Amino acid sequence: MENTLKQIKNKIKEEFEKGKPSSSKILSYLTGFRIYEEGYEFDAKDEWRYLPDREFFDFMGETFKLNPKFYMKNLYKGVRKSLNNNINKRRKRKGPLRDFRIELNKQGFDFAGKLLEMERYIFEKYCLFDGEQILLESGGTIQWGRATSGPPISGGTLYVTNFRIISQGRIVPRGGMFSAGWSDRSRIIKLSRQQKCYGYVFPIKNLSKLRKEYKRIFYKVKLTNSKESRKVIIGMRKTRNREDNLNKIYEILSKLSK
Repeated sequence: MENTLKQIKNKIKEEFEKGKPSSSKILSYLTGFRIYEEGYEFDAKDEWRYLPDREFFDFMGETFKLNPKFYMKNLYKGVRKSLNNNINKRRKRKGPLRDFRIELNKQGFDFAGKLLEMERYIFEKYCLFDGEQILLESGGTIQWGRATSGPPISGGTLYVTNFRIISQGRIVPRGGMFSAGWSDRSRIIKLSRQQKCYGYVFPIKNLSKLRKEYKRIFYKVKLTNSKESRKVIIGMRKTRNREDNLNKIYEILSKLSK
């Protein structure tokens, strides 16, 4: 297994060293491996694919570190999609997928939880700036601009640090308007690549006009190397802690706005 992993790492490195790396080829290398769960049964011929969780996380993180800009632009979405869909490939009997998930959770298998754990691990180990600290972690959404339609939103896990807000998840359009707001999507991705971050970056430096209403937080921020200011909107999932998390984020941002 060790030799196989080393060979794959070398192939990925060689691909990155090319003038135009193939994202599909690198993605096939990355998604060829699985996270090993103790007690899970798999075919002996596939044993080489299964890595302990930390080894799997580092494999992804080291690949990201080789070329963060390329990874965020061409691989991040595909890796998340593949790992999310992996549970379908592991199912070895017929029946509703929901029942299969419940059965696995009873046995201690939590593939979705492993994805979230991996993303936090990579962010903390490979992306934090000197002096940067995660002040709050919560499920939620964040977006540029209006709250009803148009600009895309990034939904998933939000990390609020003393330097920025990072969203790990998907970027999707609001209101079904696929043509509107995609320049904002490009800006979100570009800023994330510039900061070499495993996730999508939303700035909080030099914020203004901070307010909390309608179970959302609104603020404006001046973009780096630009005279333009943009509105940012933060929302929380409907959980028991939603109001508490909104208040905590508002408190953090209030201190930064002074």
